Amino acid sequence: MNDYKKERLKQLFSSKQFLIAVAMCVVVAAVGGYYAYTLRQITKIKTPPVVTEQRTTQRATTPDITRPANNDVTGMPDIRATAPPAAATLPQDETPADNVPVTKAAPTSFSLPLGTDIGKDFSRGEMVFNPTLGDWRVHNGVDFLGAVGDTVKAVAAGTVKKVYDDTLWGTVMEIDHGGGIVAKYCGLGKGSTLAEGTAVKMNDTIGNLGTVPCEKNEVEHLHFEIHINGAVNDPLEVLGRSESAD
Repeated sequence: MNDYKKERLKQLFSSKQFLIAVAMCVVVAAVGGYYAYTLRQITKIKTPPVVTEQRTTQRATTPDITRPANNDVTGMPDIRATAPPAAATLPQDETPADNVPVTKAAPTSFSLPLGTDIGKDFSRGEMVFNPTLGDWRVHNGVDFLGAVGDTVKAVAAGTVKKVYDDTLWGTVMEIDHGGGIVAKYCGLGKGSTLAEGTAVKMNDTIGNLGTVPCEKNEVEHLHFEIHINGAVNDPLEVLGRSESAD
């Protein structure tokens, strides 16, 4: 009987059906293991990590009360040699006092610079003969007659703008009388004039009469011009003496 069982078992283990069954069990076990491993990985991915510590990088907003606002900051390096400080900004309704343009009002009255005798009038752009230079040219001023050394006066209040020596016109003084009016007093005595920047009132003495080199062959006189905003004007009309001199 035992021999019979042994023979049957031997036949069973050596049969194809048995081998197929074993192979099927191996396959099922492998597939089951694969799905079990995949399930564990999915569970691991979906599980959120445990946060053990949270750091903050937010900057503190508490002001530094040890240095009140608007106090000078000391100990900073001087970088002016390489980077000049930026220009200060002002509100739109504020302007630095030094940059505010100051426009003086035009005078309301004038006097004459030297007597009432006129040697040569304003030529209004027409050519007139110049006996000293021997040619014809426009005469942009009025010649007030006088004698060397006579007192020359300011025709109105103003400020001495320039004093200089000119080859043609001798010693010249320019006075800003306001309202864009600049008077040129030509042929003053050298060294007799006021300094640049001097404030004058009407009839103040500004110098003494000298000579006008380009008109020296004429009677001694003061060559007087008036420019308004840079343009030449008839001096007598500006002075209000175009009809008759006082």
